[in-house]
Amino acid sequence: MNAEFDVSDRLSERLKDDLRVHLADSVGRHSLRLMSDSYNRSGFTSTKLVDDILDADYILRIEKIRIRWQPTLNFVQPGPYFKVSVTASAWIGNEMVFRTTRSSNANLSTVAGEGKKFYYPSSEEKNDIDIQRNTILPALRSAYGQVWDAFLRANRRTLN
Repeated sequence: MNAEFDVSDRLSERLKDDLRVHLADSVGRHSLRLMSDSYNRSGFTSTKLVDDILDADYILRIEKIRIRWQPTLNFVQPGPYFKVSVTASAWIGNEMVFRTTRSSNANLSTVAGEGKKFYYPSSEEKNDIDIQRNTILPALRSAYGQVWDAFLRANRRTLN
């Protein structure tokens, strides 16, 4: 993936590297496959995913993934609170035919507190790579899903 990454300094370096190297790409591919399968089952449209860009009608590109720490006024579960944004485009040859940015939010307090109504994570929990990963990945999946859904909806008539 050649996407630009803009990742919060509050995430561990190892998680940032994992996102850049493989996590973001695998989550994106999996999300696209699920969305495509869902659209095919619904009968709204017929899509086929191919790996070779020469066989593709549309080339989908992830342009930017942004994971930012957001301040919050939530005193019950104060975070850290992250906003995950994905910007993607679709191309036919050299012409961009679609572009969107979609985002989702994630609260580390919810993950670390395992659903407790009131939870203030410790410094160790805030810096724990597994808790950070379990906070960020659902928001990344959601943002990808919104991007692919927007693309498939916008191009539903063209894809049939």
